[in-house]
Amino acid sequence: MTVSTEDCVARLLAEYAPASLLVIGDAAHTPETSADVTHLAAAEAPDKLEALGRFEFAIVSGLLEEVEAADAEAVLGRMKNLHTSRFLLLADPARACLGHDALLALALAPFEHLADGRVAWRYDLDRYNPERRWNNPEDWANPQN
Repeated sequence: MTVSTEDCVARLLAEYAPASLLVIGDAAHTPETSADVTHLAAAEAPDKLEALGRFEFAIVSGLLEEVEAADAEAVLGRMKNLHTSRFLLLADPARACLGHDALLALALAPFEHLADGRVAWRYDLDRYNPERRWNNPEDWANPQN
């Protein structure tokens, strides 16, 4: 099932209710929000992102279509490590400089297929490494387990 970009973005903004929002690129009509919004052009992100602080949520669009793969990886890595714990990436798979496997390697998860042909990818640190029964210090200290 496909949804509109606006519905996808609105649903995540409602879920996270961020106080601060970074919008990189042409994020397609960001719905009304009470968040403090900072805009940055996708082509400027590799050079100007470093000067920005931390945000509760970010929406990235057009990045994979406008910059080289190395720059896109650097921007997404910087986003995850320094600027936000949650973001939405909107990407056109036919034009993106990074493919499915590269985005998975960056800890992004496919979220939705959009009506305009793009795929919405979500990064959420809280969902990145779900707790597993075996993933605990008790098993690490007891190899026989």
